[in-house]
Amino acid sequence: MHVKWWNTINEPQTLSIGYSVGYGVAPNILTPGHGQYLAIHTVLLSHARSYRLYEREFKAKQGVECILVTMVRM
Repeated sequence: MHVKWWNTINEPQTLSIGYSVGYGVAPNILTPGHGQYLAIHTVLLSHARSYRLYEREFKAKQGVECILVTMVRM
């Protein structure tokens, strides 16, 4: 079996929802816009760092894609 894609982070927008809704989703800090921006900014930085690690250490051997999945619709 061959893996076609390595996924670093799945649906990062769900990580920031706790900054805009008030029904107990972590971190439950209501700072619409600002908190979401900081959360997604951190997600993008972590994806970039993971991608560079993958590119440096594994891509030549495995030859597959390393992606960030933004949303999956079935």
